[in-house]
Amino acid sequence: MLLGNKLKFCLVGTLSAIAILSTYLVFLSNVNSLVVVSESMEPALKTGDIVIIGQSNSAYTSFKDVKIGDIIAFEEPGKTESSRDKIIVHRVVQITNSPYGDTIVITKGDANPYPIQFVDFPITNDDYVGRVDYIIPYIGLVLMYIDILVRVAFPPALYILIAVAAGGLIVIRVSRRKESSYNKQ
Repeated sequence: MLLGNKLKFCLVGTLSAIAILSTYLVFLSNVNSLVVVSESMEPALKTGDIVIIGQSNSAYTSFKDVKIGDIIAFEEPGKTESSRDKIIVHRVVQITNSPYGDTIVITKGDANPYPIQFVDFPITNDDYVGRVDYIIPYIGLVLMYIDILVRVAFPPALYILIAVAAGGLIVIRVSRRKESSYNKQ
C-alpha cells in the first residue's frame, strides 16, 4: 500500500513538473505556440496537443525553405487583413509557382481526403506563420478546458458575486437606517 502511494506521488509530481515546464515554455518565454483544436491532422497531431512554431535556429523556418511533408502554420488564405483570425496547421503536399514567380504552397490535413480551397490553398508568404518544430502532447487539453470553464462559468459567477455584493450593501444600508431611527426615538 505504501509503495502504491509513493508511485502515485511520483506520477503526480512528474506530471505537475511537465505541466509547469510546458506552461512556462508556452506562455512565459518568447515561444510562438498553438493548441490543436481539430482532428484534421490526426494521427500526427491530436486535439489538445500544443505545437511550437518556428523555433529552430536555422533559416529552415522561412517560407522559401518550406518542403513537401513539413507541417506548417498559416493564416487562413483569401481573407483580408481585418478578417484574419484563424490559424491553420496542416501538412505541405505541393509547392508551385504563380505566373508572377511567387511561391504558392498547397497543404492538406492528414485526416482530410483532399485539400480544401481557401483553407489549404493558395498559401503565400503573406499567409505563412511558421513551421511546426515541436509537439507537446495533451497539455493543451487542460488549457482548452480552462478556456471553456472561464467562458461558461465565469460570467454567471460574476453576476452572482455582483448580486451578493449588492445584497450586502442593501442590508448594510437598511440596518443603518433602522439604527438611526432607533437612536432618534
